[in-house]
Amino acid sequence: MFSFLKAYARIEVADPCRALPRPTEIYHAAVNSTDYRSRGTERPNEQHCIFHYTVQGSGEVIYEGKAYKTTAGQGFFNIINDPLSGYGYPANGTEPWEFVVICFDGGNTRVLTKELLDRQVVYDLSGEAGTFEKLCADLSRPLLTRDMGTSFIFRLMEMLRSQQPCFYVTEFCRIARRDIMKNPTIFSIAEEIGISREHLQREFRRNTDSSPAQYLARLRLEALCQLLCENYSEAEIARMMNFPSASGVSLFFKKHTGITPRKYRERKYLHL
Repeated sequence: MFSFLKAYARIEVADPCRALPRPTEIYHAAVNSTDYRSRGTERPNEQHCIFHYTVQGSGEVIYEGKAYKTTAGQGFFNIINDPLSGYGYPANGTEPWEFVVICFDGGNTRVLTKELLDRQVVYDLSGEAGTFEKLCADLSRPLLTRDMGTSFIFRLMEMLRSQQPCFYVTEFCRIARRDIMKNPTIFSIAEEIGISREHLQREFRRNTDSSPAQYLARLRLEALCQLLCENYSEAEIARMMNFPSASGVSLFFKKHTGITPRKYRERKYLHL
């Protein structure tokens, strides 16, 4: 994929609309060294923004001082001179990071990019790889028409909007299963994904007819039942699952099942 792209190409737009973002450059490269890095503090005079898409391997993006991993099929926006932002080859990288970078500038570019970053840091395009490749092919033409030059960011946003809800839900469920013994919060998971808690709750309910809190409670109850079946005491379970106390275990279990852990054991662990 993307073999048609040169390592670097300047994008020329005929009679660009100055009020809207316009593409200016497109890159296609592969790196395997931490020498590849960008930090806003090091580029204070550069005003442009980028969309950075991972073809293969993985990289790292920093937004508001926090680092996020980006893997194949994912992309991120970046305001180049934002002092709390940046990106680069990860310190623990083991394979080449192949990527495509689209630079854009003009009009309301920075305001629009900031809004997209505040909504989410890492975007998933794995289901739209072919469409994104076609967008890059269009941008690599010798000369773009005015309409092509000004519409690319909106075409990109349309792809992101069509894919993100499934990505939110998938990532939330993955992290919840990974950390369920630690008693994760909706806020901590949303922060790791790179979106707000409120946005996560809206998208989760819209796509599952349930809530993140209900999903977490169900996973936590399943794990608790498993430990009860293995004859751990409530005090031991409290320590293992990060409950405040043994009584907290009992209160949680009764709230979600209507019976106490003791009754559950006495009933020979009937299916709840």
